[in-house]
Amino acid sequence: MTKITVCVGEVEERLQNMESDSVHCVVTSPPYWAQRDYNNQDQIGTESDPRDYIDRMVSVMREVRRVLRPDGTCWFNIGDTWLSKKAGGGRRKEVMGIPWMLAFALRDDGWMIRQEIIWSKPDPTPESVKDRVTRSHETIFLLTKTTNYWFDVEAIKEPAKWGDGSKGTSKPRGSFNSKGTPRRDGEGFRYISDTRRKRSVWEVATSRYRGAHFAMFPPDLIEPCILAGCPPDGTVLDPFGGSGTTAGVAASKGRDSIIIELNPEYVRDVIPDRLEWILARAKVPADDRPQIEYDWAISAPSSTIPPDSVR
Repeated sequence: MTKITVCVGEVEERLQNMESDSVHCVVTSPPYWAQRDYNNQDQIGTESDPRDYIDRMVSVMREVRRVLRPDGTCWFNIGDTWLSKKAGGGRRKEVMGIPWMLAFALRDDGWMIRQEIIWSKPDPTPESVKDRVTRSHETIFLLTKTTNYWFDVEAIKEPAKWGDGSKGTSKPRGSFNSKGTPRRDGEGFRYISDTRRKRSVWEVATSRYRGAHFAMFPPDLIEPCILAGCPPDGTVLDPFGGSGTTAGVAASKGRDSIIIELNPEYVRDVIPDRLEWILARAKVPADDRPQIEYDWAISAPSSTIPPDSVR
């Protein structure tokens, strides 16, 4: 039986109580800068200057790096912001470039930027702006502590795409080495196989779950991160737990998880239902459902929700 631990409280405080080198994989999406106000005194993302946001995120991610094993991976989804007024050295209507501002700051602090992945949304949020194109993607960074880390490329292979037979693009052609023999090492441009290595542009529709949280991870976006980045007996951490999607997907794939969530209201009203929806969607049998524990060491004085109010 897998285990989900939900830690309620301020993210850095909760991370500081975790052991170093204790989790195998991190999958997370922090609050974006200047996007939403979650009405909590300890929230991240409402800083008046984007540079203050970057500094705060670097501090949090320093603790994340400490608790991540040396062979671990961190999958970090972050979106950008257009300015509605002059701020942080940017002009009104200018896109800030927050993802790469943060990525470079994290690299300076010790992270290795292993890859940029593009989350392409076939169903983006409609925008009323008329002097630029509609934004339909976000960025996921694959971050590591070292150059050697656990990564299962086979677990996330995708169906190969073949041509219609014209101009030598049909499946039987394959690829050939210098001696004219079909290659079998999986590296050929048209290797004869029904699968191929997963590409760096992931087309995933946004979550259609009807819940109280504003910005939910689609489970299909998290699944390849966990399958590739966490061993079957490993533990996944989401320091910005939100609706609990990371924990639900981890449990459906046989991994333990730890999530940290600042807002106790989400722990009470959102996470239990979201977990149930994900596990049902994945057809996880009742006997294999995860054990869920709640850690209520809350620092925010405004919290008044008792632990026994959670289903």
